[in-house]
Amino acid sequence: MKPFVVKHYSADERPTLKGNGFDGLEIGETREEAEEFITGG
Repeated sequence: MKPFVVKHYSADERPTLKGNGFDGLEIGETREEAEEFITGG
């Protein structure tokens, strides 16, 4: 299973996930929140 990667482009309001078929799924309000979600922290 490939790990998820958080992408947060300056043009996007919220960060998105990339990987495992979830490409483009918005998660969290900030990159830090998204990173915490994917690491389980």
